Amino acid sequence: MEKDEYERIISPKRKAVPTPDDLINEGKAAFGTFESEFKKASLLDCQVFSKIFRRLKLTQWEAVEVNLDDIFYVSAISDMGLFGICFNLIFDKKTNKQYNYFSITTSKAKQKNSKVHVAENLLFGTESYIHKGKNTKTVITNVFDKGKAHLEAVDFSKKLGSFKADFSLERVSVPSIVSIPFGENQPLYTEKCMFKAKGSLVFQGKEYFADDKTFAVIDDHHGYYPKHMHYDWLSFFGTDKDKNPIGCNLTQNQSVDPTDYNENLIWMPSESSLLSPVTFTKNHPSRDYQKEKLIWTIKDEFGMVNLTYEIKSVYLNHVGTIFKFIGMDYFFFYGVVSGYLLDKNGKKTEFENYPAIAEDKTIVL
Repeated sequence: MEKDEYERIISPKRKAVPTPDDLINEGKAAFGTFESEFKKASLLDCQVFSKIFRRLKLTQWEAVEVNLDDIFYVSAISDMGLFGICFNLIFDKKTNKQYNYFSITTSKAKQKNSKVHVAENLLFGTESYIHKGKNTKTVITNVFDKGKAHLEAVDFSKKLGSFKADFSLERVSVPSIVSIPFGENQPLYTEKCMFKAKGSLVFQGKEYFADDKTFAVIDDHHGYYPKHMHYDWLSFFGTDKDKNPIGCNLTQNQSVDPTDYNENLIWMPSESSLLSPVTFTKNHPSRDYQKEKLIWTIKDEFGMVNLTYEIKSVYLNHVGTIFKFIGMDYFFFYGVVSGYLLDKNGKKTEFENYPAIAEDKTIVL
């Protein structure tokens, strides 16, 4: 791909601009791609929905995803307004089995041993955390101003036994910082960045250590979704055949203009390559994962993305319909991706059975 062709494909609005002091200014949200972390994102001041409902409608989470040799590990903390949740998902690559340590607590709880919080920004040592009881906690410490972060998680399940994770992270790419409009003055603000990981995970009596090939991604997420919400997402990260760090983030969501506002990109050492909008196509009805072989294809219209994703393991979190208008189907997957990506320099990177994670989320609210 020639440089002028790439410049034609990628909208000028996808290019990073200086970051304002606050995502919200006089009740209005800023939209676009930004150069650096926001110090402030006052989403509760955004003049969308009535003020009384903003707290309930605002979705917030921070997640850490670590790709180890034998394990794909995901830790996520979410403040859902009425309650807080945390899951530590462990996907065994050899057996394709998944194990979940799940915690739930009241949001902003006053109880001493029951509380949840999603960091207001990713700078200066802020923390996202959930505590439930003396021996159950997950804490993500953010020091993005120094290109660093840390994850500590401990939990115990009568069924699964004890679990512990401790990872130190150091940034290897530039971050993806975007604010995507889902409606008039209705932002989804998210930052994702790729890190080198050091540390280990202890699970069922075995310790899994990070090595030179172990990379991670932090996913920070704050926004107001439409009443009927759906998105598909896929990500993978590690090294290429030349042992250079490489990662990818792809989403098909409800952006009002995916050409101008999306979060699709390739992570490369100390830089990134923006990608055009993609389409997820599935060999099964959406939200139906009973089929024996589950295959997705993810492509763009310009030949920059051409991937096939084979799902190996499915985690389901289902909230049945309440009062006929509230419900959620949330699927998290481990699988392998094959195909290729084409970056801004015209370099094609091919993948075969490369470990990848994905989500399919639908909410009616």
